[in-house]
Amino acid sequence: MDKNLVTYRPIQTASDEAFVYNAWLKSYKDSPWGKPLINDIFFTNHKEIVKKLLDSSDTLLAVNPENPDQIYGFAVIERTPRVSIIHYVYVKYNFRKLGLARRLVETLEPMAYKVKFVTHVPRDIAILKKFNLVFNPYIL
Repeated sequence: MDKNLVTYRPIQTASDEAFVYNAWLKSYKDSPWGKPLINDIFFTNHKEIVKKLLDSSDTLLAVNPENPDQIYGFAVIERTPRVSIIHYVYVKYNFRKLGLARRLVETLEPMAYKVKFVTHVPRDIAILKKFNLVFNPYIL
């Protein structure tokens, strides 16, 4: 995707926050980890986890520069002095395979020398090796 066709910004409105919650919860419910769980158990408990992570992390949205309310995706990253923790990256289906997820993470966390952990299993686990990521769900 042409860099001029996307702008990055933080969550600014209740609608932005609702998008992040909705996309995160629905996409993760569809993952191998979320599928076996009963909807009430998953959504009630995981919504609290997402809230905690959003409160302690930086969130960056990828949006249409001509219509900033049109969100293409987001990344949620927590920084500590020694590591970066990527809690979640989501890109809408029609905008996948365009490099948006990579640019979201690189824009939010440009310090490539840091170890990066992920706390949620990516849909394509090959991403872990490709980007030198360490999966550790216990650092929530």
